[in-house]
Amino acid sequence: MTDYYNKNFDRLAAINFVPLLTKDKNELVNMFNNLWGINDEDKEEFITPFCALLDEWEQPYTNYWKKYVDSLEDKKIEVFNSFDQQISKFSSFFDRIYQTTKLNLRIVFSHSLKKNGRAFSNEGMFYVMLPFPDETHLEEEVFFQLIHECTHLMTDPLIPSIRMDDGSHDTSEYQVLLFDLWLFEKFDAAYAEKYTSWIPKEILDECYNNLTDDRIAMLKNILS
Repeated sequence: MTDYYNKNFDRLAAINFVPLLTKDKNELVNMFNNLWGINDEDKEEFITPFCALLDEWEQPYTNYWKKYVDSLEDKKIEVFNSFDQQISKFSSFFDRIYQTTKLNLRIVFSHSLKKNGRAFSNEGMFYVMLPFPDETHLEEEVFFQLIHECTHLMTDPLIPSIRMDDGSHDTSEYQVLLFDLWLFEKFDAAYAEKYTSWIPKEILDECYNNLTDDRIAMLKNILS
């Protein structure tokens, strides 16, 4: 399944996002089977076995996550208030995104998401799904992920199409990682210092080495 997903990322990536638009498993499965562009091979090789996994794990995980989420009521309020404050600090960045895209931001915290964020747009909304801050996902790092996902709206238009199999997806990530470094340097030196602890220097050097001078100039023009 993993190999098939990576090979057909341009069509199947939507499975990362449609759960946010559905209210239960039946609606989710129905949407999976009616995704735009999905063909019969996709259904046989990926959608059907994926839905079988949902059937197998639905009951035990539903009970587990309900208890877990119920135990975090006070923590949720703390996290929501903190993110409101940080978003206000970077209000001009978020205002620029809205002015450019006309998309309203909606943040969704996930207790099961353990690596990176997810983002997509739908009907005037830009959904960003983030790991809920905990011992392994520090709050400031989760905020960096929010900025990262929003930055894609600013920088991805520089790439005609983004795919997993031709290197363009990597290029889109290089762009965002560098842009966010410059963004934090512009807004707050303390954020920039923490960001460079989160993203190692060798990764940032790789970004520089894999982007042309013209592309770097275009990124800096967007920032300005």
